[in-house]
Amino acid sequence: MFLKNKNTVGLSLVALLFCVPAIATPITYTFTTGLFGGEQPGYASPALYGIISADAYVSGSFTYDSERSVQGLAPPQNSSGPTGLNYQAFDNIQGTLYLGGSSYAFGSPTGVVGVHNDGYDHYNEYSDLDVMLVTVGPPFAPMSSGFTLGNLSLHSMEMRWTEQLIGGAADFLTSNALPGTLPTFAGRLGIGFQAPNSQWWQGEYATFEGFTVTVASVPEPATEMLFLSGLIFLFSSRRFRKRSY
Repeated sequence: MFLKNKNTVGLSLVALLFCVPAIATPITYTFTTGLFGGEQPGYASPALYGIISADAYVSGSFTYDSERSVQGLAPPQNSSGPTGLNYQAFDNIQGTLYLGGSSYAFGSPTGVVGVHNDGYDHYNEYSDLDVMLVTVGPPFAPMSSGFTLGNLSLHSMEMRWTEQLIGGAADFLTSNALPGTLPTFAGRLGIGFQAPNSQWWQGEYATFEGFTVTVASVPEPATEMLFLSGLIFLFSSRRFRKRSY
């Protein structure tokens, strides 16, 4: 009788383990760009000429969780894709601009992201291409910390992956849903500055090519482990009680 009960509990344990859904966990990424004056040079607005030097680059980190996104707002006016802006998928965004031997740190608790599968058309710039665009800055995700260069203050950052742009993968999106992991090919990173008394949409910009992200850490699925431990404990307790009679 005990053998029958033990087998029943064991089989139930195995069945339950197969029924436990995979639990998405946030992934921490680090990122870096190429040199502003490197093999693939960047671009700067006239107001930044002589400020963003050839040796400048940007690096940092953030956390990404595709399952934690909250979608809001209507589709962007200049986007033919049926997606809105996704919140909370990116958080704890920290970056540093390295410039002429000095470093300038910035950060934001979150960013907003748009995913455009075969449907991004921003002033006909990337018509019918896959684009994933992360924006940090006003009006939806303002910077929490920044710096100034002369009379210009940092106010935004943009991370962009575009199909077939400077080595970008062809057709890397399959839908407008957030991908489980971020693209591995090089994208483009931009930082925006404002002069005093500017409106939030006005600014001066510098872009860096060779933007890449690397997985830094993936937390263990602790909930599944606790669930498994509890089942093993129940199984062991039942076996001990049977032997005691």
